[in-house]
Amino acid sequence: MRVAIVAAKYPYGPQEAYLDRELRAFAPHTGGVAVFPTSPRERTPGYRDIPADVHRLGLISIATLAGALTALATRPAASARAIASVAFARGRPGVKLKNLAVIPLGLAVGTALRRGRFDHVHSYWLSTPATVAFVAAAVAGIPWSSTAHLWDIYEENALALKLRSARFVRAISARGRLDLLAAVPDIAPARISVLHVGVDVPETAPAAPTRHAGTPFALLCAANLVRKKGHADLLRAVAAVRSGGTDVRLTLAGDGDLRDNLEALVRELQLGDAVTFRGYVGHDALLDEIRAGRYDAMALTSLELAGGVMEGIPVALMEAMALGLPVLTTATGSITELVDDGCGRVVPQGDIAAIAGALRELAADPALRAGLADAAHARVRAEFDVVTVARELARLIATPASVTLDRASGRSSNEDARTTEGGDAAWGQG
Repeated sequence: MRVAIVAAKYPYGPQEAYLDRELRAFAPHTGGVAVFPTSPRERTPGYRDIPADVHRLGLISIATLAGALTALATRPAASARAIASVAFARGRPGVKLKNLAVIPLGLAVGTALRRGRFDHVHSYWLSTPATVAFVAAAVAGIPWSSTAHLWDIYEENALALKLRSARFVRAISARGRLDLLAAVPDIAPARISVLHVGVDVPETAPAAPTRHAGTPFALLCAANLVRKKGHADLLRAVAAVRSGGTDVRLTLAGDGDLRDNLEALVRELQLGDAVTFRGYVGHDALLDEIRAGRYDAMALTSLELAGGVMEGIPVALMEAMALGLPVLTTATGSITELVDDGCGRVVPQGDIAAIAGALRELAADPALRAGLADAAHARVRAEFDVVTVARELARLIATPASVTLDRASGRSSNEDARTTEGGDAAWGQG
């Protein structure tokens, strides 16, 4: 099968590293892949040797306008129905405006898919990339699907239209799947599959670093400096642990709007000699530091905030665990689908005393850290290996809708086949 991918920015800039990994594992299962970014801000790709053709059309360009006009001329009925479906789909005014803005790009991508004889289009993010994929699939007369991540589930961006017309929607967490089903209660449960984001997992994790007596406990937190990540709670817990005599040295890898506030908190807590602000650290460089044994554990003390602001399953935790680094985190978002007390330490969000207690436990017991590290590596290898994830995604895409069973009713989803493949009638529904 020839598969088109609609991304947000990938491969321009350093974003969406998870997509780069997944694409490299996915491409060998296809007959060719093309990537269409919806909002590529940078001019230069941030990744090398991409195993796909990249089409940088842009929201406003001569190529996009030409492709959109071609779609309207050659596929007028399908194009019109797709435009009407998007225009009248439920959504807040700001979301509607975003969707209307990407319609020309969707038409242009559809023209490219027809010319390239693509068989399927898959979007990453259920927001405007999915809108582009929906319109493009209508123009090309092919099925489409989407990966739903986190905030895009709660944006209310034409969810009913998208869930009813897609061949399938992949949620990257079980919680995300349940929330999608709750948002559109009449959708067949079989339409939404759980397939985690994957990471590269070595067959064996690196050996734990050897620490001499009296060596400070080296703690890493790799996260953007934003409120959701809960850095203030972690800093207060580190201060509490150090006041009890445990020498903890915390490295903060990441940058963000809260940096000035967090630096002020470090001064207030008198942690100047214990906390290092590294700013942005390159992805590969940070993984190399973990492999080299520079850290004893990783902490991510995230928070759930109003408006659906929360963690999914953080890739940073997955990658640390894959490399055999024990982790301390909070029971927020979908983190507990990755970490439990058998392979890490999970505490309630905002509980500074519990965070401090877990830090003391990890710092005091190298044998415990080693055991948790082995279990963490085994967990990620079993459930979050990108090779396995990519193979399953390819299987979902290749499976004809006509043989997909509706697990809720036990009926074959022949109706799904009519509404996602070939027929123009599909694109006026929802």
